[in-house]
Amino acid sequence: MRTTIKRHLKSAILSLSLAIYCCVATSFKVNSEKFDIAGTWVLNLAKSDFGDSPLYVVPKKATITNDKDIINMTIYGITSSGMDTSATIHLSMSGKPVDIITADQRTRHYNTTWTDVEGTLKVEYSSSYSSKPDTEQYHTIDIWKLSTGGKELILNKQVKVDNSYGFTVKAVYDKQ
Repeated sequence: MRTTIKRHLKSAILSLSLAIYCCVATSFKVNSEKFDIAGTWVLNLAKSDFGDSPLYVVPKKATITNDKDIINMTIYGITSSGMDTSATIHLSMSGKPVDIITADQRTRHYNTTWTDVEGTLKVEYSSSYSSKPDTEQYHTIDIWKLSTGGKELILNKQVKVDNSYGFTVKAVYDKQ
């Protein structure tokens, strides 16, 4: 009788473990399928809100590809002097931070995660001074959210500078 109870208990635990595994695996698959931001996205100024911030604080266009572990973003923008610029960033989705050196010799530390809100990607990064790679000048949190229907990509950007200055921007991108 005891061996029968043990066998049923082991069977129940195995079934429960398998069910939990399937639920977790399915939730990750559903999240990544519902949030496919791949494509070319162009800034829609009429739908965006910059407040007092200049236009160069967000990309004017972004080309994005993604797979299981990496999101590649090529962002096109303008500099504070009005020159066109572009950069490609390879964001790790495996939980590993990514460090890059920018054209103006800033060190950036990127951490990218899916948030609890479905269809939302959080990209958090710190940027150093050009001459001091270990001293943070500003900290940025970019929240990317795909609209219902997937025709717009919304960027809510929050920046805090070490001199207590900060700003927030909402940029809306149309899919091309």
